[in-house]
Amino acid sequence: MRTFKVTRSSKTSQHDDLCDGCGHPDGAHLFNAATEYPSEGWVTCPEPGCDCYSTWSLDEVSKPAMDKIRHEYYQGLNSPGEPKDES
Repeated sequence: MRTFKVTRSSKTSQHDDLCDGCGHPDGAHLFNAATEYPSEGWVTCPEPGCDCYSTWSLDEVSKPAMDKIRHEYYQGLNSPGEPKDES
């Protein structure tokens, strides 16, 4: 599992620095993913006792680029040396 600290690009609350779900500082929340190059995952709050949970995913513009990077990464794992040329 991978964990990332990132900044959210859009907020729905009037307090941009607080989580909409639990009210704790938004910047402390952890973006989790199950793969090396994720396009979706889940968000958790690090505050003790907080059960805040949400999901995240890449937008439709970014997802194809991440899918390509992920494919190239796994191709490189399957064969030693240079990544395979698929052209």
